[in-house]
Amino acid sequence: MSKIHFMNVLHVSPYYKLKGGIASVIFNYNSNSNEKFNYFFSMYFKSKVLNFLVFPFLMFNFLLKITNPKIAIVHLHCAKKGSFYRKYFLFKVSKIFKKKIVFHIHSGEFYSFYLSSNILIQKMVNEVLEKSDSVIVLSSSWKNFYSDHFNCSNLNVVNNLTPFQSKRKNIIVNKQLKFLFLGELSNRKGIYDVINVIKQNINVLNKKIKLYVAGDGDENKINKIIKNNKLEDHITILGWIDGDKKTHLLENIDIVILPSYAEGMPIALLEAISFSKPIIASKINGIIDILKDNVNGKLIKPGDYDSILNAIFYYVKNRDLIPAHANESYKIANKFFPKNVFNQLTNLYNSI
Repeated sequence: MSKIHFMNVLHVSPYYKLKGGIASVIFNYNSNSNEKFNYFFSMYFKSKVLNFLVFPFLMFNFLLKITNPKIAIVHLHCAKKGSFYRKYFLFKVSKIFKKKIVFHIHSGEFYSFYLSSNILIQKMVNEVLEKSDSVIVLSSSWKNFYSDHFNCSNLNVVNNLTPFQSKRKNIIVNKQLKFLFLGELSNRKGIYDVINVIKQNINVLNKKIKLYVAGDGDENKINKIIKNNKLEDHITILGWIDGDKKTHLLENIDIVILPSYAEGMPIALLEAISFSKPIIASKINGIIDILKDNVNGKLIKPGDYDSILNAIFYYVKNRDLIPAHANESYKIANKFFPKNVFNQLTNLYNSI
């Protein structure tokens, strides 16, 4: 068999300019490769109703792409729920056309979705996991998890990609420590937990820290909480940011915090370590592969206010450790840079 190149693979994902984890991964693939990628976008809108209505019309485009003899592999990027249902249908169509299938699990809540589903959907999940030529998970901890919970012998780890950044030579720590929450503004990401910790400990944290919040979601609700509790001097909401604004922000904050309840492999934390930032994040699958407690950050228990507060105070009291932890973060980031991730993909495609 001739060597498989990226142009021989059809990636199935949400539109790469949407806001979200998979879209960010696809955007990074597209922006950091010199080789052409082929895409079929199975979702274009935030509205579930619109996506449902449009999907049948998109199928014509999918059939045009999949019947191209140059396409040897269909790479399905999946989250959960509606994302899985769409990918399952495309999985069945791809099988009809005898294409190799790579099923890529991005969500940290995919197993919870499986457990909460009825028997029929569970059978569909098992079928995809068992009959795909490869199932990609995002870290070694997730590989161990899926090996333990599914009859799945075709598991492979492929890291999420974050753009290359040069190593920071001089780590300057701000007098008032600047923390950054970067991600979806929702309960599952733990943003309300961080805000409540600051609110309940405002007297001891006063003038010691400032939290910047960047992301899409419950922005109006969070702004009301900040205003009602007079937290404007301690928390700043920035909304969704990208490009140069995100770069400037990551260059100038001290620590990134993400106390999520579930993650696959959060792009926000990969961006943080690529910019040589210590991280405070949850002790859950995915994150434990990039955060070594007291080495490049602090692991916390999601939902545990004392755990979050102690991690924040750890850096307030040990400011001198921030540069060393920053350097350790950058060392970990190396395997997530484009060259290494594209090598992983190339090796995988040519092994199935």
